[in-house]
Amino acid sequence: MSIKNIKGLDLSTLKIIAFVLMIIDHFHEFFSFSDLTPQWFNYLGRLSYPIFIFALSEGLVHTSNRRRYVGRLYLSGVIMEIGNLLINSLFQRPDGLHVYNNIFYSLFLTAFIICQIEGLRQEKTKRETILLRAAALTLPIFLIVFPPIPFLPNILSVEGGPFFIVVGLAIFYFRSTPIKRAAAYISSSLFSLAYKTLGLFSCQWMMIGAAPLMLLYNGKRGVNLKYFFYIGYPLHIYLLYIASCYLIK
Repeated sequence: MSIKNIKGLDLSTLKIIAFVLMIIDHFHEFFSFSDLTPQWFNYLGRLSYPIFIFALSEGLVHTSNRRRYVGRLYLSGVIMEIGNLLINSLFQRPDGLHVYNNIFYSLFLTAFIICQIEGLRQEKTKRETILLRAAALTLPIFLIVFPPIPFLPNILSVEGGPFFIVVGLAIFYFRSTPIKRAAAYISSSLFSLAYKTLGLFSCQWMMIGAAPLMLLYNGKRGVNLKYFFYIGYPLHIYLLYIASCYLIK
């Protein structure tokens, strides 16, 4: 079969793959106390977030309204933060594990930073706008000097921390060709070997495995499953966590 005959994967298919891998990973997270979750579940889960950040990059390029797009991510993060507080107050595990997951804030902060950088790069940007964007760009960093503030994520408080944001920036700004994007992604992923002194004893570096899937992207959107992921992400986490609360006893 020639390369031209290979159809590749559209964006919705990549998202479904990422969602399935994420469920496997979270199944390991909440049921690691049992014999039902082998360690390789966690390995597979490392491929999930990079695909979502890849989809974010494509979304920022093709959306007709970046402000609304970023705002939707932030609102989803706020709703999930409230949901986490509610679930953790209603259900407790004897081992103290609670729900802290909130990928929406990580995606929001990555998209927010990209939008500010893109705004600063515009040639006709007014001086006042430049100052506002520069201030907005430094805000997620400035906030780390304060105790965690509800509904105001910073680069250290979001899931994955600055490492995930660096990966997102690499994927977005090296998107001109698939090879460049994959190379930038792999390079930024290797940064995980040093991040928080994780070293080779962490499986986070295995997220490099998402690169071949990115290279299979055919540039097509596929089926519109936008709200499925906005709902499915928190829903599956809460269902798995609640189930674990009962099964661990």
